[in-house]
Amino acid sequence: MAFFVEKWMPIYLLENEEYKCKNYAKALEETFVELDFLLLSDEGHEKMKDIVLGIKQKLRGAAAKLDVTEEREIKGLAFQAGCTSCVCLVT
Repeated sequence: MAFFVEKWMPIYLLENEEYKCKNYAKALEETFVELDFLLLSDEGHEKMKDIVLGIKQKLRGAAAKLDVTEEREIKGLAFQAGCTSCVCLVT
């Protein structure tokens, strides 16, 4: 979960209209909510699969693949895990 947020939060934050208007607190709030919804979507599942597969391949080699159980677990991950975050935004 932390790798997902590390990768996607900066991208979604910089695209946020409140961020562009320098309403940083609102932008952070909206971005966290957007990431929560992303994790529940098919798009988010694919992004998470890519991250998990990358980690698995680093550990077991380039030929490693996700098995059916791992793919199923990724779809339920948003309901089982969270990513507590402390944020320091330097502008």
